[in-house]
Amino acid sequence: MSKADYLTEFGNALSSMSQGLLENRDKEIKIDKSILEKGYKKNGARLESLHKLLPQRDTVFLLAPGYMSNSSIEIINKLQKQKRAYICGVNFTSFHDKIDLDLLISTHVTVLMAGAVSKTPPKGIIHGVYSAVPPVVSSSCTIMWSDHFLMGKLDKLIKAESAEYIIKVNEEKLKGKSPCILAPRNVMMFASYFLAFAGARKIVFAGFDPKKPEYFFANHDHTKMEIARCLAMSDPFISAWDGRVSRIPPTLETIYRQNDLIKDVLRKSTSSIAGEGWRFEELKRAVNQLKEICLIKDIDLNYLGESIFCNYLKIEPFK
Repeated sequence: MSKADYLTEFGNALSSMSQGLLENRDKEIKIDKSILEKGYKKNGARLESLHKLLPQRDTVFLLAPGYMSNSSIEIINKLQKQKRAYICGVNFTSFHDKIDLDLLISTHVTVLMAGAVSKTPPKGIIHGVYSAVPPVVSSSCTIMWSDHFLMGKLDKLIKAESAEYIIKVNEEKLKGKSPCILAPRNVMMFASYFLAFAGARKIVFAGFDPKKPEYFFANHDHTKMEIARCLAMSDPFISAWDGRVSRIPPTLETIYRQNDLIKDVLRKSTSSIAGEGWRFEELKRAVNQLKEICLIKDIDLNYLGESIFCNYLKIEPFK
């Protein structure tokens, strides 16, 4: 698949600009305004479409790339076929053989490009970015985001802990051609906060247990090789950019981002790093705030299958 197939017109222009600036840093390269305007218009339309669609589904499943039993997968597929459920997943969940993903969500553009060129591409993509830009990957919607727990000053930190404050801000900002959202720096939380403010009435986690962080493909070499193949097909300049305008042209720290991700996938032991240290503590804080947001907004929050983490935080199992 060529670049034109999995990148938007803006995405291709961004890649060309980054490459051109890397080759000649003194050269001035700009992207045509009409490309930007066209991209932002599509962005707003796709977000509006999701705002209308999500409330029509009884359940929105949010898949993490952890282990799921066959019985859990059967439940998800059955409800999807009955048009009672909408299936979302983060990062590598589009590589599940038995699941037809409606929406792939990530804050890492390389993963989204890999999903777009896979044998089973998602129907839509939500791309969390740090700088306001129109869609970069085909069929995607870009959402600018920041972690409210990193606000710094005491008065802002107090607001960051307030579910009411987060609801007020996100309901005002998650709309239009250049939407943005406050969400903790964890891809499952970015996805959860997005769905909660995009109209989901019931969010159900699946394959989500940071206390058992091994990826679903950890022992499947064929799936690992397929993911690595798709990662290798992604654009290296867009991969190095990864949502930040400050990385155009790419910095030395990010130019090898694509290769590093491929090496991570091909390791013998492949797992998430969210189940320990400060990341785990931040995740607990984020989930507790998400529970409060869901309670205020009358959104059900459940989990499917087994999860030590969800049980520990008193999230109710899906029935």
